[in-house]
Amino acid sequence: MDGSQGIRGALESRLRTFFGRRHALLFNSGTAALHASYFALNLPRGAHVACPVYTYPATVMPMLSLGLRPLFCDADPRTANVTNESVKHAISSGAEAIIVTHMWGFPCDIAEIRRLAEARGLRIIEDASHAPGAEINGMKAGALGDVAAISFQAFKLIWAGEGGVLLTDDDELYSRAVIFGHNQQRIVELGSENPYAGYAPLGYGLKLRIHPLGAVIASHALQQLPDVIERQRSAASVLDAALQDSPLAEPPVTAPSTRRVYYTYKPLLKDPEVNEKTREEIV
Repeated sequence: MDGSQGIRGALESRLRTFFGRRHALLFNSGTAALHASYFALNLPRGAHVACPVYTYPATVMPMLSLGLRPLFCDADPRTANVTNESVKHAISSGAEAIIVTHMWGFPCDIAEIRRLAEARGLRIIEDASHAPGAEINGMKAGALGDVAAISFQAFKLIWAGEGGVLLTDDDELYSRAVIFGHNQQRIVELGSENPYAGYAPLGYGLKLRIHPLGAVIASHALQQLPDVIERQRSAASVLDAALQDSPLAEPPVTAPSTRRVYYTYKPLLKDPEVNEKTREEIV
């Protein structure tokens, strides 16, 4: 079935519950979910999007195919996330939307970024591919942007071999995402009164649905996620303790308001002036 029945529908229901979102729409990759997110915003060609300078290329590449232009935001050297100041600069330079990432599982300060965005009426895309299960001020990463995308690639915290999900509470964003990567019954389910109902036969002509086997695997991974996160946090606490007295490196960033996860464990060099030879010796 190409609608929301069966294993796909069951997984989407679990994802809606886990992240506390109105809509969850599965895709065949996190990149496809990001592509649909950009399409859903319906920005004019040539519009600028504030985006991280430090991220995986898939955070940015889909916007280029839609004629959007990145405005790169500097990253904090400790958290690896965009800073409020760099986002503020991008907004003042003409950004019409914002995409943020939660690099390596540490959530960015999206509450302040949202305040900046709302003052200008800008939408936020949240790339939470590294951070499902992470929380900031009691809110889950993936539940903080106008639309969020999460990858289920093989090494992610929710894995499916390949897969992804788009999350949103906005009916219009959801409808546009449906017609972008889905077709037939899935669009019929939007309802005959939906302005995009006429796209039902073919959608936008793209087939970006997750494979049913991928949905089975991702469903299993989602059930395992709380245990995986706790095991990782336990292991991280051991590594943190081992680094406390190191003259060379320190643990990854944590914060009182944040419960991070660990896509990977990234210790930080204490001396930013470490030369190349010393860096190789440390590694």
